[in-house]
Amino acid sequence: MSMMSGRPPPEAIDTKWEQSEVELPNLVVLASRLKATDWQLIRTIARRMHLALQVEEFKRKKEEKIYRRKVETDRMQQAREWAQELGINPDFVASILYLLIGESCKMQMIQMQDTERHRPEFASPDEVYAWQKEQLFELTKRWAPSYEQDYSEGYFGTRLYLDFEDGVIREVVAGLDETVLALDLGCATGRQSFCMDSLFARVLGFDISPDMINIANQRKPEGSSAAFSVQDLETGIPVQSESASFATMGLGFASDMRNIRFVLEEVKRVLVPAGMAVLSFYNRDALIYRWNFIPWPVSLAAEIDLDHHCLDVHWRNKSTANDDEHNPEAMRTIFSIFARPYTFAQVEELLPRGMAIVKQCTYPTVASILPSILFEDVAVRESVVDVDRFLASQNHGAYLLVVVRKT
Repeated sequence: MSMMSGRPPPEAIDTKWEQSEVELPNLVVLASRLKATDWQLIRTIARRMHLALQVEEFKRKKEEKIYRRKVETDRMQQAREWAQELGINPDFVASILYLLIGESCKMQMIQMQDTERHRPEFASPDEVYAWQKEQLFELTKRWAPSYEQDYSEGYFGTRLYLDFEDGVIREVVAGLDETVLALDLGCATGRQSFCMDSLFARVLGFDISPDMINIANQRKPEGSSAAFSVQDLETGIPVQSESASFATMGLGFASDMRNIRFVLEEVKRVLVPAGMAVLSFYNRDALIYRWNFIPWPVSLAAEIDLDHHCLDVHWRNKSTANDDEHNPEAMRTIFSIFARPYTFAQVEELLPRGMAIVKQCTYPTVASILPSILFEDVAVRESVVDVDRFLASQNHGAYLLVVVRKT
């Protein structure tokens, strides 16, 4: 029976081996696990507070009260029951939730009183879009000096995507017949432009933000062929027709423009015959959006708010954080930027005649729905990278990458 079941008989078990090889984690390991758990707990609380502010928006529009006794009582009772099931002191859990609800109500009242933090009401989509562009200019003004550093720290899913996107771009460029001119559309502070610098005779980077372009010019290495200009791409790409071998819109940038059809027509115009482009969109079929809501903070630097059809970027003012650490409202501002996710079918429909898709994929899938703290473990990072590369041909990654050729 033992052999049939695949288990050795009791006398064959080497208890000496078990005792010498299997060790319990030591205090250093346990301490690091506690720290990781505490960090994730605090980030989850922050996510709860953000949800509370969304609740305030709804209550304000419906003219409902901030504090509702029955809701609090029911929530406390539910918490006690959960605690009982998990073997935790119900009184302890209820006291924590009581504090969280109290802080949520306080933040809701602050937001309700502070009219500057209210989402404006607009009469038309054009007014909404104009306001979102103003938000973008204000965000990039604050963000430009630390943009590269912020993306390189704390957002494993975003860094993983950027590495994948770089690989796709290099693969496409390696197959080009000529490498005279490359266009980095939505170049921000020039990261991708500098990556392409050695691959092309000339690289032009365009971005709507003067502050991002200013930093890109400051970061430009000596001898670089890259040149940067401020340009709203929805008014056109300022280069001659059939002059560029390659163009790219990275990190979901193709989803950040309302008039993307016109911009894609411009991409087609400026590409040489058989020229290539790599276009990055937010993927509407991604797990992170199909699931509608994930209760923990994920490892992406930005997520689309499907309820408001925008990208909510949480800006933490580190300079005022040190001066007023007890006032979270002084430390963090939410900027709402236009963003729309697309499906593969919608992207295909957007492309102008004469632009053919030669490759499509999505990335990352698993990394986009997991919290950043998990990726401090090397084994987790390696496993997730392997799984996500395997899933790139599927349809559930956070970003949708399309490689197109001008036919």
